[in-house]
Amino acid sequence: MRTDNTMPAIAPATITKKQLWAHFVNLEIQRKLKIGDVECRDEMGGSFTPADLLHACGEFGELENLSEQVAEIVSDDDDPLWALESLINDIEGYASDARSVCVAFRSFARALETDDDVPEEETRYLRPVAAVDEQAEAA
Repeated sequence: MRTDNTMPAIAPATITKKQLWAHFVNLEIQRKLKIGDVECRDEMGGSFTPADLLHACGEFGELENLSEQVAEIVSDDDDPLWALESLINDIEGYASDARSVCVAFRSFARALETDDDVPEEETRYLRPVAAVDEQAEAA
């Protein structure tokens, strides 16, 4: 007699860095400011989602084909110096945002890193509770 398994599938206890990133990229990250022993919310930065920062673009649009865009925008503008300085500000702002995402993900991953039941050459991460809840809702 054959018995079918009717138990719902349970997600593995650990996930890869790529799976962790997929969960992380849409989380709301709160920026905090610490001065001495006092910690407060950073009113300058507030909160962000990594996806928003990574998809943000400056005044001149997406950063694809950057070198061609810079050359074209600067040479076509009536004030090339202003155009170039504006582009530099956009690029520096984007790089700063991307660095914030890197720092936040590194901290997030470090907090969930585990070495349980994984080969030495592989790093695994504990599945965030919210990811387990999301998977249950999807089922």
